[in-house]
Amino acid sequence: MALAGTAWRWVAATAQSQLGSRVGLGPQGVLVTDIDPRFLESLKLPNLEVRRHHIASDPLPEAFFDLVHSRLVLLHLPEREKALARMVAALKPGGWLVDEEFDSSSTPSDPIVNPGRLFRKTHIAMTRLMDNHGLDRAYGRRLFGRLRAHGLTSVAAEGRIFMWHPGCPGASLLRANYEQLHSAMIDAGYITEEDFDRDMARLDDPSFMMPSPILLGGLGTAALTEGRFPVGTLPVPFTGVARKLRIFRGEAGYRP
Repeated sequence: MALAGTAWRWVAATAQSQLGSRVGLGPQGVLVTDIDPRFLESLKLPNLEVRRHHIASDPLPEAFFDLVHSRLVLLHLPEREKALARMVAALKPGGWLVDEEFDSSSTPSDPIVNPGRLFRKTHIAMTRLMDNHGLDRAYGRRLFGRLRAHGLTSVAAEGRIFMWHPGCPGASLLRANYEQLHSAMIDAGYITEEDFDRDMARLDDPSFMMPSPILLGGLGTAALTEGRFPVGTLPVPFTGVARKLRIFRGEAGYRP
């Protein structure tokens, strides 16, 4: 398996019991790639390999993986088509590609329903900076068509939306993004230090809430060659794309 994003921990921990003989398990049973793997290097799982890797420019073995997963990666890459083509090429015939991407273009701010959303200068600055670097805010909505265009079959997609509030994973994601881009936003003149400190404090305000972008999950399988059978389910029997994705991520309350 090859993974980019947040699903690697659960997959590596459960691959042996869930997938059995369908995946070649061993020191390199699960490959996790990231352009900055410093937060992954301390992992000590016997079937997990962590590799510094840029999906748009560094090679992957072709026709090698039963499963390729990516989450919130392609929307940030100007070379997203090249990266997606590389992921598809890495699949064995009958292997599955699962990708999850935001669509923020379909959920614009509403000054009546979510007035506080308009006051966060840091969020506007972050979006502006990301746009300058090639962010595609609508990529989640395009995902279904892109998977089909790259030749995958049995393609399906579903969207989910969450209400973000203090202490939830979405608020933690916002905080991490703000902190990561802090210097760049200041240097660009988009915000001041006072703006930044005020907006960071608002993430802990009990009254803070905002709807997330739509998280679109799409999946498809590589075409089978003659005489081959599908690799299997992802990774257990399921019905519905949302249920597939929740089981795949190991979310609480979803069991085979």
